[in-house]
Amino acid sequence: MQCTSCGASYKQGDIFCSGCGTKLQPVLNEALNEASALELGGGPSLGAARLLMLGTLLLGFIFQALVYSFRLGTEALGLFYAGFWIAYLVLFHVFCYKQAKARPLGYLFALIGAYLCLMLVFQTRGYSDEMLALLNLFAIPFLLMLHSQYVTKPLPKGHESSYIKLFFYGFFVQPFSSIGRFFNVFACLMPQSGRRKGVVLGILIALPIVAIVLKLLLSADAVMGLYAKSLVASLNLSEILWRIALLISCAVLFYSFLHNAAWGRRHEPKPFETRQWPITAPAIILCALLAVYMLFSFVQAVYLFGGHGLPEGLTYSEYAVEGFGQLLLVSIINYSVFALFLCNVQKGRLLKGLLAFLLLATGIILASAFTRLLLYIGAYGLTFKRIQAFWLLCYVAAVLILCFVRLLKEKLPLLRISTLVFILWYAALNVPDLKAWYPG
Repeated sequence: MQCTSCGASYKQGDIFCSGCGTKLQPVLNEALNEASALELGGGPSLGAARLLMLGTLLLGFIFQALVYSFRLGTEALGLFYAGFWIAYLVLFHVFCYKQAKARPLGYLFALIGAYLCLMLVFQTRGYSDEMLALLNLFAIPFLLMLHSQYVTKPLPKGHESSYIKLFFYGFFVQPFSSIGRFFNVFACLMPQSGRRKGVVLGILIALPIVAIVLKLLLSADAVMGLYAKSLVASLNLSEILWRIALLISCAVLFYSFLHNAAWGRRHEPKPFETRQWPITAPAIILCALLAVYMLFSFVQAVYLFGGHGLPEGLTYSEYAVEGFGQLLLVSIINYSVFALFLCNVQKGRLLKGLLAFLLLATGIILASAFTRLLLYIGAYGLTFKRIQAFWLLCYVAAVLILCFVRLLKEKLPLLRISTLVFILWYAALNVPDLKAWYPG
């Protein structure tokens, strides 16, 4: 290695250059900075990297407590789970505050994530629906992943679909691609020369020697061995080792994730060239679907909306409860067909007309689902689960309105607005004590 000032050679561990007297940076610090520079022309300072490592170690400590909170019951699980993700949110905004400041909508995602954590604490204490609490266990990390990708990887309009790729990238690549940097920072904490290096080296050599000697003494003296066994039994060494392993694993993965979020490469979406499909095949598919929906609309107009008597042996409550989930699934299929053809089929009046009729048919299907649900509520009363079903229909209907608007205004970011509406819809679903008003 050579001094950057005068070019004189020096050895690892030297503090000052023997040629010019310039203070030398430790080689491990250089390696850390060089590795960071490969990713974003500089990367974190050593102080910031150390602070991030300390924060992720704290996350790891909460995580190991979370894993072992199962034995304490659901209340402790909800408390530790919420505390873990709130601590992550704080750590994220400490190191990504510049990106968050530039994307203020991200604060709304963060607030909704914190709100869901708070609701989870109430839900695990029995104040709300148990199924909703289970959903929140998955909804919170998914929402916070969307939040992190939105804040740290801004995309221009027209590339919102790339967030789907970034969502999976955040789960399966970012936590692993910078694992080595955690250990680089840890190595930088070790003294490179001087008295402190001797102290650390002495401790590392003394530990295995003391362990061997202690093992021999315990086997030689029965009384000392009994005391040692009782001490080991009270400490539960296997659990301690598992807790340490969980702590370190969590700290390493979140260090890699947050390092990539704060200092990783910015995502530059490549301009994609989509080959527009000819209208012929999509038009046939849409016409076939519309023919089926015309028959369905006729049946609904006669038996459900028109008040015509039902076939013998079938009551309106039975008719209402059957097919509710299938109608929702058909609506989702229609939205998928709408998005696929709108983005990939050659534009024209024929396509717009067929898609408009498809949305109109979807509206009839949703009206049928609404009517069935109201009939069922009239027969059996209002419960919390039926409120959830009604609220889900409201969101699907809101997406239908957005699709109509997108058909008229091509620049409308349909995916972005639909996702935002869904997040707000799900947050409203977590209104506290709603189950207490409508049990069942």
